[in-house]
Amino acid sequence: MANLLNTLGFDRLPRSDRLELVQDLWGSIAAEGPPALTEAQRRELERRVAEDDANPDDVIPWEQVKARTAARLGAWLTPTEVALHSMPSPRSGARQLPGVERSATPGQPV
Repeated sequence: MANLLNTLGFDRLPRSDRLELVQDLWGSIAAEGPPALTEAQRRELERRVAEDDANPDDVIPWEQVKARTAARLGAWLTPTEVALHSMPSPRSGARQLPGVERSATPGQPV
């Protein structure tokens, strides 16, 4: 990869241009959508969703997860990572996993 950066001259671009290039490159990757799951990955996701649906109270509160993570990482956290700890619980804005059906109520069809 370093050779490609040198060959194309990206290593000589100003930082702001390299950041813009990274954003454009990432945007082009994101526009393609998520990569296809293997059958094994799909089965594992479905297993985990079913387990979560069957045991909705078997969870660790998001605040506790954040506190444990901050305690473990301590001074290793960057300002960006610290800001991420103020994000809402994933369950509050849960999104559908591609290719995995999730029922609104455990045991009920979507």
